Amino acid sequence: MEQQSLVLTGRKQLEWKRHELLPLQRDEILIKSIAGAISIGAGLPQYDESDHSETKPGYPKETGYESYGEIVLW
Repeated sequence: MEQQSLVLTGRKQLEWKRHELLPLQRDEILIKSIAGAISIGAGLPQYDESDHSETKPGYPKETGYESYGEIVLW
């Protein structure tokens, strides 16, 4: 099974990345994301490199930290 993620690869540069998922462990479930959010207070400053707490940004970075989804496998 494959996963697709939106990754910040540089200043104002977003790319979709794909990779294979490992088999689920006994205590894991698979959730398909339906919608996600990028915070205007944290994510947006990282996108345009205006985050004053990060003087030397490192890439790549995963995007978003809030999402809505459905359980597809357990």
